[in-house]
Amino acid sequence: MHLNSKFDLFHQFKIMRIISNLFLVCFLCSSLGFGKEYKNPLGVKVDEYLSSMVPFGFDGAVLISKHENILINNGYGFADPKHKMLNTSATVFSLGSIVKPFIATLTMKLVQEGKLSLDDTFADFFIDVPEDKAGISIRQLLSHSSGLPGAIGMDTDYISKKDYILKVMNSELSFTPGDNYSYSNVGFTLLAMIIERITGMTYEQYLKTTILDPAEMNNTGYSVDWKRTNLAHNISDGEDNGTFLDRQYFPTWHLIGNGGLLSTTNDMFKFYLFMKNGNLLSEESKRRCGHLFLWKMLMVGSMLMEERYFGTMEGAWMVMAQ
Repeated sequence: MHLNSKFDLFHQFKIMRIISNLFLVCFLCSSLGFGKEYKNPLGVKVDEYLSSMVPFGFDGAVLISKHENILINNGYGFADPKHKMLNTSATVFSLGSIVKPFIATLTMKLVQEGKLSLDDTFADFFIDVPEDKAGISIRQLLSHSSGLPGAIGMDTDYISKKDYILKVMNSELSFTPGDNYSYSNVGFTLLAMIIERITGMTYEQYLKTTILDPAEMNNTGYSVDWKRTNLAHNISDGEDNGTFLDRQYFPTWHLIGNGGLLSTTNDMFKFYLFMKNGNLLSEESKRRCGHLFLWKMLMVGSMLMEERYFGTMEGAWMVMAQ
């Protein structure tokens, strides 16, 4: 989520109070276009408030629904300030860490099919695993209790799969696996690699055939045939860093599985409906999924928790709450 310095935590939590009784809230923020859509007084109220925040630096797209009925689905401010391109409900943003529910869902599907166990360990999938990491389980990767680092490089830095694994194996654990909690992007990248090994498909291919295509999420992925006019720009400290298409390497293994997937508010609402009403996962798998991580929970994309993320990406802030 990009935040102008004037758009501070006070305004974020004021929004949260307004929407605290809603079923789904999805904020995708760039560095905000219109095509406004709202269907009741609450939608009007939220729209008025968010519109009033645009002069203070709020840019993004917002979808709010209650009981599966969309109350508001609007864009605000600019996706591309230089060319005065407005955000709309069709603007494509990076999902940031909101990618993780996709990985967790795919993992639980494989568990449900008997192709994977939550108690399977590193040693089952990787060779030459150091003793301190050999017992790290799928369960610990999902629940951020593996002790692995948060990251081992910059998202934009190229690294091969082989070198990524080697670097992870040579990294130092923060604690004995299972003994504590520490947010780890590395753990979710490794889950993506494990998914690839089990399915014989790339992570994105398996995501597309399992979730994106059945849910008709046609504007979600890494390698969709994107239109530049729909892409939010990365604005950091007033500097326009372009879109992900301007990056030399995208996505890299520093990002695959843990962040950076691209989507729209419309598609994320489809994901919510697909998970709520579909039969991809059994109720038992959903329950176990929710206990470990997952999609049916309050989620602030980890970005509200670490101020260092503010203003660094064309990223996302998403809340999914019952």
